[in-house]
Amino acid sequence: MAQQGLAAPFTALRIVAAYQRSGRCDEAVIAVLEQTTLPTPHPLVDDGGLVESGAALVLGTGPGPRLASVSSGGAVGELLEPHRESGTLVVLGPWVTEAVEAGDVHRVAPGSYCTSVWLALAGNWPAWQEMYRKVVLCDTDPVSGRSHAAAFTFPAG
Repeated sequence: MAQQGLAAPFTALRIVAAYQRSGRCDEAVIAVLEQTTLPTPHPLVDDGGLVESGAALVLGTGPGPRLASVSSGGAVGELLEPHRESGTLVVLGPWVTEAVEAGDVHRVAPGSYCTSVWLALAGNWPAWQEMYRKVVLCDTDPVSGRSHAAAFTFPAG
């Protein structure tokens, strides 16, 4: 997925979920890449202090997180409403500016446009799996103003 900005990984998750539901694949890899070297000026990149980064996520039947749902909309609070149960960690990207009411919240530091919440998941899921039943990644695209959320559960172990 390209040219979708911060929405691209969430769109990729929808595609993976459809393939897995249909039985066409058991395992998929999503690579979330952020490039800051562009051929033309872009204010978000030029003024945002962003760094080149990437995260690869393997989604399948292994010990890692399992995709539960993907949603998009205008308000972060609305996207998080179905995930208010105990045992849930909400991971907010640096572009979420609205106040969020949730039990446990992890805020990702600035420095990334679209890889922030994915880098947090890739680096922390083993520890989070020990503490939570569900992790919800959420961020808001500063260009479009549209928010996105992806919920992951952990297999019982």
